[in-house]
Amino acid sequence: DLKVFILFYVILIFMFAIIFSILDLANYSKSSDPAIRAILDGINYPNKEYLHINQFVGHFFTVLRISLGDFNFDASQVLEPFQNQIYWVMWLIIVTLTCIVFLNFIIAEVSASY
Repeated sequence: DLKVFILFYVILIFMFAIIFSILDLANYSKSSDPAIRAILDGINYPNKEYLHINQFVGHFFTVLRISLGDFNFDASQVLEPFQNQIYWVMWLIIVTLTCIVFLNFIIAEVSASY
């Protein structure tokens, strides 16, 4: 019963990861602000755990974490103003569609299955 809903959930996460990749969020090396480019020289910076994997896969895991309720707002503090606005709009859409609506829908289907 849940195969279709899990597939739709993965498609939603994939779609939001593509949007983050298109917007090129968290690509600090290409920022126009020298202070943001200098973040890469530091020891700790946002999304450092995704340094050794593909950037798209990192976005996929970021969207998955947001959809499951793991809210880490460190990356939003170093974005340029336009990217920051886009980030918060996308965060609101991701939380609304995946975390609130879709996960509740999956829980309802699991309850109905058992």
